[in-house]
Parts: sequence; C-alpha cells; structure tokens
Amino acid sequence: MPSQFTLESDVEDSALDWLQSLGYTYLDDATANAERGFDQHEVLLKQRVLTALRLLNPGYDSDVYQEAYRQLIRLADNPDLMSNNHNFHKKLVEGIKIPRSVNGESKTFTLYPIDFNNPDRNDYVVTNQFTVLQGEHNRRPDITIFINGLPVVTFELKNLANEETGIANAFNQFQTYKREISDYMQYNEILIISDGIDARAGSLTAGEDRFMGWRLPDEVSGKAKPLLALESLIRGMLPHDVLLNLIRNFIIFEMDGDKTIKILAAYHQYYMVNKAVNRAQKAVNTPDDNRIGVVWHTQGSGKSLSMVFFAGIASRNLNNPTIVVINDRNDLDDQLSGTFAAASEFLGQVPKQANSRDEMRKLLATEAGGIVFTTIQKFSPEFENDETEMPVLTDRSNVIVVADEAHRTQYGLSARYSDNGGVKYGYAKYLRDALPNASFIGFTGTPISKTDKNTAAVFGDYIDIYDMAQAVADHATVKIFYESHTIPLSADDGALDALMQEAENYDVFVDEDTPEMTKSRQEYTRIEALAGAKPRVERLATEFIKHFETRQGQEFGKAMIVAMSRRNAVAIYNAIVAQRPTWGATEVDKGRIKVVMTGSAADPEEMQPHIGNKQYRKQLERRMKDLNDELQIVIVVDWI
Repeated sequence: MPSQFTLESDVEDSALDWLQSLGYTYLDDATANAERGFDQHEVLLKQRVLTALRLLNPGYDSDVYQEAYRQLIRLADNPDLMSNNHNFHKKLVEGIKIPRSVNGESKTFTLYPIDFNNPDRNDYVVTNQFTVLQGEHNRRPDITIFINGLPVVTFELKNLANEETGIANAFNQFQTYKREISDYMQYNEILIISDGIDARAGSLTAGEDRFMGWRLPDEVSGKAKPLLALESLIRGMLPHDVLLNLIRNFIIFEMDGDKTIKILAAYHQYYMVNKAVNRAQKAVNTPDDNRIGVVWHTQGSGKSLSMVFFAGIASRNLNNPTIVVINDRNDLDDQLSGTFAAASEFLGQVPKQANSRDEMRKLLATEAGGIVFTTIQKFSPEFENDETEMPVLTDRSNVIVVADEAHRTQYGLSARYSDNGGVKYGYAKYLRDALPNASFIGFTGTPISKTDKNTAAVFGDYIDIYDMAQAVADHATVKIFYESHTIPLSADDGALDALMQEAENYDVFVDEDTPEMTKSRQEYTRIEALAGAKPRVERLATEFIKHFETRQGQEFGKAMIVAMSRRNAVAIYNAIVAQRPTWGATEVDKGRIKVVMTGSAADPEEMQPHIGNKQYRKQLERRMKDLNDELQIVIVVDWI
C-alpha cells in the first residue's frame, strides 16, 4: 500500500489533488461556510446557484430566478428522501418549470440549473468536511462535489490501515446520512466509497453489492497498467463531461410499488452505449451498410439495462428513430419489455408490445418514433391468406432493430426449405423485407463462435465485449461454482419400458415453430420425461440437499437449479420439500426454495402454486438478490 495512505486524511488529500487536476476548484471548509452565510443548515451554495441560473438562462426578471431557487430548496417539503431526489433529478435534466402570467396570458418558463451541452459553462467546486446540521444531527461528509452550487457527488473515505474500518463502513455511513441529513442527501446523484485502494460508486438506493468500480479505457483495453482504484474512478468517472453525461443519460428511476429505485450505470455500460450510439449514427446515415455491430456482455452484467440506456439515448440523439426490439421467445419478450416499461420515464415514451402479427404490422407502419417489442417469428408472409412475400412496413432509414440473443435465430437470409413447390425463407430475410432501410444491432450474453460468420454478416463487428472474467473481477456478477454430479436413471427393464412409453405420450409444446423446430422439441420432450422420472428426481433431491447443506456449512451462498421443463421444475421442488418440509411455503414472501416460471390458469393443478404474474416473479428476484432474505434456492426453467 502506498505510504501516502497512512491515515484517512491522506486518502482524502489524494482524492482532492486528483479532482483539482481535473479542473475542480477547491473550497476549504471556512470558505464554503462563508458562501452559505455561516448557516450549516443550508446545503446549497446559494450565490453560485443563482449566478448559474442567470448565466445559463438569461433574460428573465429577478423574481423568476428567485422562484427557481425556491423550487430547489423546497424539495425538503416531502418527507420521503427518494421522492425528493427523483424530483431534483428531473429538475436537473428537464429544467425547472416557472408558471407566469404575461400580459394576461399563462406561460411556463423553463430554467436549467446545469448546461449539459456545454460543460465548460458550469461551475465545479469541491470541498471537504462540509458540516451539515439537521435537527439534532451534526454530520461531515468527507468530500462533496458541487456543480453550480448543487451538492451532486459525495465521497465517504476510510483508511485501509485501520482494521476496524473499511469500505463496508463507508457504505454504512451513507445509510446514516440518508436518515440523519436527508436535506443534504436529497441532492445527491452519485455516492462514492473508498478505503484508498478499493473504490466504488453507486446510487442512493443501491445495496453495497451494487456499488461498482470504474476503469479507464486504456485499463480496459490493456494498453495501460491499472492505477489505484480510487484514482481510476476519479479520472475515469469525474471529468466534467463524463460526470454530466452520467447524470443526464445514465441514471434511471423506477417505481417498485411505492418504493423508488435509482439505477446508476456501470463503466462497461457507459462505454458500450456511447460507442453503440456513435455506430448507430453512422449506420443510419450510411445507406450502403446498415450493420451497427454486436455487443457481447455476459449474463448477469446488466445487459437488459444496457439496452434500455442505448434505446433512450439513441431516441434523443438520433432524431427520434423507431426502435424495434426483437426476441425469439415470448417469455424473453415479456421480460425485456417489462424492463423497458419500468424505465418509461427515462425513455420518454411507453414501449409497446406486439401480441400478434397483425398488431406488429400496425405498430411498425407508423411515420415516427416509438419502441416496439415483438418476436422474430411474427415476421413472415401470411401464407394462409395467399401472401407470398413479406410486405414493406416502413421504408424509413431511421429505424433501428435491436436483436436480443443475436446469435440464435436472427439468420436465414437465403432460401431454407420448400413447401409444396414454393420457396420459403428464414425470418431474418422477412424482417429485412419488412424494414428494408433499417439498421441492426445485436446483443448477446454469450460469446460468438469464431466459426460463426452469420452474426458478423448480419450485424457487423463487435462493438464491445464484457466477458465473465471481467464481470467477476468487477463484482458485477458473482462467481459461479460448478461441480459435475451425474444422476443416472436407474430402472429395471419393465420400469424403463413404462418410462419410454410415457415419454412417447408427453405433450409437445409448439409455438409458431418451423417443422424442424417442432421435431427438435419432440425429441427434447422425450428426454425431458426420462430426466423427470420419479426415481431419478428423488435421488437428485437427496444429492442436492447433501451438497447444499455441506457448502452452506463452509461458506454462505445461494443456489440455482435449472430444470429442463416446468413439469420437471415442480417435480424437483416437491422432492426437495418432501425431505425438508420447512424449506417450502406458498406465500411469495416466505420459504427457502421457490420455482420461478411463467404459466396460466390452464396449466395442471400441481403447477398452479408456482405460477405468478410479473410482480410476483419480480418479488422473488428481489428476495434472491437480498443476502439477508431466507430465500436461498430457486428452480428455474431452461426451455419449456
């Protein structure tokens, strides 16, 4: 550890030096107190706020600027910290609305506290040990960054040399600040915790596990050796233009019932989205090549949110394109559309989901904007109505097709098979027939094979790669430990014959499939029946319980079981709960083990206790992510 980090004040001094090298003006505590009239209840630097309002929004009467300032300080009228913080963020990004009557006519003036388009027009200062009084509480956050007099970034620092404190203590300190000096915290956009070596950033609602580090581009590419994490975070995340971009484009507020969730992008999302938007701009303006590229961000690294960030920024920056989000499975389409719907405010519109081929065609025949979700299987001629070609739905060039899991079903540009003498093609060709001038970007959570030439041909080269090794190193996803356990199917000849007969009689799931896919599902379903045989499932449950309890005795962790089907998932659940009755529960907020799956009222009775709506599944997801929740085992479904 470097010698300059002997004390916590050394960490603070180094951080202040790095920030000043980026162009932040340092204010000592005495100067900062003087700027707020020596009233430590005041958390804004009033004169700097008013000066910025006048400079960035010239031409108004004095009372308009005073009213804008009053709106900023009235956030505390609401007792809920996150409601106030959400309100403040909207004022930053969308402007402060000032209603006025001018010559008897009602008008609304919009004043912007920050100039996001011209970073150099703003005022950036940093101070340390900024004392805040609220009620009986007296707190001093270690470092505060003010933009135009507004305290938008806060550091809490600890000393690595002190074994009694660490980065977890810095996180806990913020929880205290949220309770005790909410008048100050309601203006926060980014929280930073560090012990001088490790350094991470997060939002007001992020758990400690969601505070993430930041890496410089040359560190990501391997062109430069990594700096200390705190220096990398400051130099990568807090240059004026980057900080403004993060605040404006990479923060999402979502509502979970009456609870506000604030999401801050990680560095891999920030870099990727900016590159993707630039590529999209070129593709939209280049008729000869409509391939934007491929994003490979590993599972668990926030790929769905990355797609939301991309869609939101592309909509604002690329002349309001129509964005078509394509998936190849209805359940994934539902999940992704739900993620986008939760971010409707950030997107500036409510995404629409096409539930039928006819609805999809109507949604895509519009003349402007919109975000449309549909499955690729809906792109095909209506052969039943003697339609032999896919009609053009729109020939506009500002259409962007976003393909999820791009390597799976987005090919088929040439003839694939004949039907009664007529040539048919893959869905990818019909998609391009329908949207001939669209640009295409693919997202995948798994690496694309070196021998896979289709993906590059359809979508272009890689835009960005964030693999599992990077995600684990960054704490973006947890390590997954795998040990092979073979659970053989043991049965005598008679029992095996009976199982084979049962497999032959299993229902086959078919949903807008080609004959080849239907045949594949038939074969898969027979294997499913054998894998779900009662003797095998009971043995699997016994082995899992033994292994899980042994591991839990050594190190805390949570577990996921991936079943071949919903039937098998329920069978595994029942077998485990039969041996450990206290693990199961019918209530969504109780139980140590749950099945996570979709379904309907038409499903068999034994499946019904495990079927819930999106809100039900979301609650299970929250419980699984909460390290303090008793839910430790989930059974999910691989395919059907």
